[in-house]
Amino acid sequence: EYYEQHFRSLSTYRSGPRDSFADRLFTEEIKRAAAHARRAYDRMQFREALRIAFFDFVNAREQYRLMCGSDANMHEGVLFDYLNVQVLLLAPICPHVCEHIWRNVLQQDGSVTEQSWPEMGELSELTPLEGAYLSRFLSSVRQE
Repeated sequence: EYYEQHFRSLSTYRSGPRDSFADRLFTEEIKRAAAHARRAYDRMQFREALRIAFFDFVNAREQYRLMCGSDANMHEGVLFDYLNVQVLLLAPICPHVCEHIWRNVLQQDGSVTEQSWPEMGELSELTPLEGAYLSRFLSSVRQE
């Protein structure tokens, strides 16, 4: 239901260039989580992989929403990537559910179990530091 709700509402989100700071930061968080989940799977730490692929992803999405100020300011392409990557990361743990989401909700071709691990590219060292600074700043402003 969570995925169906987000997939149905993708067209209500912002489109165009993915150039806002929130877009870049959320994309970096997705890349970082995918790399950490890969390491957890390689070490057969399945509980850690689940924590990263589900809980950390959901928390990162919530932080993205807060940074954007509203759902309407989030980018549809960034959210579509988020949903795709999350399903791919969860597929080794819950393949039946992920297969349903992959084919019926995200409307992707083929089986989710036949997909390769998401290639995320190089991680930025600066973007997470900027994000942490901004998060602390916004927290202090909200407290005042």
